[in-house]
Amino acid sequence: MVKTDFITLLNSKRAYIQEIMISQFREVKAFIEKNQPEFRIIELPSISKEEFSVGSLDGGMRKIDLASAFISLTRAAGNTWPGNHEWIEKLDLDVYPSPQNIDNYIYLNMALLETAVAREIIKQRNPTVLILDGSIESLLTVGLPNTLLYSLPQSLDTSADESNPIIRHLRLFNEYIQSVWKLIYESVKSDTLLLGASKDSRARILLPPELKKTTNITDVGYVGVQMSGVKGFSEPVEYRIKIQPRILEYIKKVIPTNDVFSPTDLRLVTSYVKLHERALPIRLDLLPDQVHRMEEAISILRAVDDGKGFPIPPQLAHEKAHITNDFANLVERFCLETVKEIDLDYYYYLYSPSRRSRIQ
Repeated sequence: MVKTDFITLLNSKRAYIQEIMISQFREVKAFIEKNQPEFRIIELPSISKEEFSVGSLDGGMRKIDLASAFISLTRAAGNTWPGNHEWIEKLDLDVYPSPQNIDNYIYLNMALLETAVAREIIKQRNPTVLILDGSIESLLTVGLPNTLLYSLPQSLDTSADESNPIIRHLRLFNEYIQSVWKLIYESVKSDTLLLGASKDSRARILLPPELKKTTNITDVGYVGVQMSGVKGFSEPVEYRIKIQPRILEYIKKVIPTNDVFSPTDLRLVTSYVKLHERALPIRLDLLPDQVHRMEEAISILRAVDDGKGFPIPPQLAHEKAHITNDFANLVERFCLETVKEIDLDYYYYLYSPSRRSRIQ
């Protein structure tokens, strides 16, 4: 009965849902037809026939609530193709005593492992292209909760108490920042093309200001309308990355300017590519020093295309890095059994029969 009533409710909202979802795309199409904004579509380069190597990686994370603490379970995995190489993997399990800011802490843990795997791929395999999970911008703009921003300088205090959750969090952030910039430096120096690839980007870099004011459409939707029924890629656009001012000041303190980049002038180049007429646009990010290799990158993406418009290596990395329910339950069961060995009363007090049976 409840299910029937819910379906009836959904049907009553059908017209409203259709209008909300379609009206903004109609507005974008009307704007393009009326204003004819400049938007250059470049023909796809031919599929690469040169010898190349593609590296890719991804990360996975889980949060396990143990009532009196949290387990941060994070993983990253990467490989290179073609070839039958061993996976480069990193796994971390951390105990965090406070629920405050736990999600950001776990994400930082995973992101740090991802950058570590990326650097290892460059060091061991030196691929032609290294495809990141998401944009390069997302690597550089990982933030901190507001509650931690004004404590940021404490991460440089080596005498600070490591058991303090705030200090642990800030030191993890500092380690991550250091690793990200080393990754960028090492990719340029090794001549590995660092390529951010996003199929569900929320960026609004190319969207005209008028549409930013009146719609919630992102670049993906805008480019999708502009490139409807055609394949190709948009003219690369250079833009400045926006970083929270306090974090930017911190980066300037801990990351020295060198011959590859300057933390005071953070820029990237982005383009959107459609490998097939009916595919969704993929956002590609490159470093300004590597933008001359954009067509090379796209020709390689075409060579490893899954037939639906997205490269295969990131999909394989995603599957490898995923943390399954069985694995998370194994870790949780181990932790509970450890408690049980020490204090049986505490074990039964904290963990209900239903929870204990779920992870048996």
